[in-house]
Amino acid sequence: MLSGSRNGACRNFLVKMRTPEADTVYGLLVDSEDAIALEAPGKSDVNAHVRKKHLMNRDRWELNAVPEERIHLMVHCMEAWIVADADALAKYFGDGFKPKKLPANKNLEEVPKETLYRQLAEATRETSKGEYSEANQSMLKHATQLLKVIDPIRVAARCPRFATFTNWLDDLISPPEKS
Repeated sequence: MLSGSRNGACRNFLVKMRTPEADTVYGLLVDSEDAIALEAPGKSDVNAHVRKKHLMNRDRWELNAVPEERIHLMVHCMEAWIVADADALAKYFGDGFKPKKLPANKNLEEVPKETLYRQLAEATRETSKGEYSEANQSMLKHATQLLKVIDPIRVAARCPRFATFTNWLDDLISPPEKS
């Protein structure tokens, strides 16, 4: 469920964790906002601990009772996921979209939030849908539509924490068979 603010998301998550509904899995997914260590391949327990500590330190959220594997981050922001699929952006924004203005980094989690925002605004400025930016309050409207059409395989290739999050969901839905 979308919860508006980061604090709202955390608050709603903690309420649901205290009073869970049967057959429902709860997870917290928020922007990291700030830099965080890269995911360590094959170290899911270490990575989960780093995510939890990041939020406890940065936001002063009380997450001690929360299982670490339920905490996930968009690094630095959701826009990294959106930028990962330039083809979906081009189709959504149409004429005037400038894909060469987007960051070319293989790992978009290394791109600071301010850089992502600026480059996404520059890439969309001359489109009929208008510039994707905080200034014109278009971010939420565009983001909710774009999240429906981006290719998860492309996003996972450029955003390691997206891959971590979707792998966690996949394991919940279809747990790996034990040998």
